Amino acid sequence: MNAFLSKPFDVTEAVALILSLVKLPTAAVIASTQTTDAAADAQQSCTALPGLALDQGLAIWRKPDLYCQYLQRFAHDYADSAQIIANAEPEAARQLAHKLKGTAGNMGLLEVAEQASRLERHLAEGGDSSVEPLQTAITTALESIARYVQATVAVIVPSEAEE
Repeated sequence: MNAFLSKPFDVTEAVALILSLVKLPTAAVIASTQTTDAAADAQQSCTALPGLALDQGLAIWRKPDLYCQYLQRFAHDYADSAQIIANAEPEAARQLAHKLKGTAGNMGLLEVAEQASRLERHLAEGGDSSVEPLQTAITTALESIARYVQATVAVIVPSEAEE
């Protein structure tokens, strides 16, 4: 082991540590920069994406193409999470809401994270366990993810084809 990171960790510090330990080949750095520039253009074309805080998500993920990939994974893995939570036993539902809260927060899906947090709290206290606000937030986030992915892929693919 070469270093230690405790939770919660500072993202900038963690990335700096990782980059100091891993040496990227020059070609990878150049390709990453080109992809980042293309995705930044896509980001500017998608300024109004409800439920998706691009600045926060990109601050965490740093690479727009990787962020885009994991947004797609989130959409695939969590699209039906509100229904799964609704059908689960209270403790399992609370755990799923907690997992969704953390994942959504790290993806820049702030409304999903907020609604999952609210639901987790209510489930822990035995209160209202309605998943409707969470489902609404997820639906909005999925629509914004689809728009962002479409814009990002449309910009990144042509620039990669030029190489």
